Amino acid sequence: MLALAPRVQASEAGGSVRGTLTIQGKSLVFTHVWLVRGPETSDESKPAAYLILSSEDLAPAISACPTIRCVLWDTVKQNAAILEPLDEKAESFWLRVLSSQLPKEYQLSGRRWAPAIQTRERISGKLQFTYANTGDEADLELDAALVKEFPVRPSHP
Repeated sequence: MLALAPRVQASEAGGSVRGTLTIQGKSLVFTHVWLVRGPETSDESKPAAYLILSSEDLAPAISACPTIRCVLWDTVKQNAAILEPLDEKAESFWLRVLSSQLPKEYQLSGRRWAPAIQTRERISGKLQFTYANTGDEADLELDAALVKEFPVRPSHP
């Protein structure tokens, strides 16, 4: 029973995350992941999905947010990351990482997101990449349930 407690806790928090993310040679481990949907930050008429990864339970803060900007910029502050799958066909992604181990916020994008399940209510997949020149590496398996959705503004003709 005790061995199952962390797994149960993680699924109650929105999903499960396994593996590590290494940014500039620093290994980061996340224990929670949540799926949040809302408008794309650069074009509020386009819908986007965001996987919020953290080593802390951000569920209460995410639930309390009135806007997607609150989730992405106010709630995700330390020892956390935001993964935005960008294109199902190209398997590309955008990643924003904040960690006390890094001198500042770190952003990168690439083409190594492999989705397994992509529905409105759930996203799961693998983020795997290695960039020897920067020391960036990911080997993460994510499975997140939708915990919050914000409206997307209709586009104007």
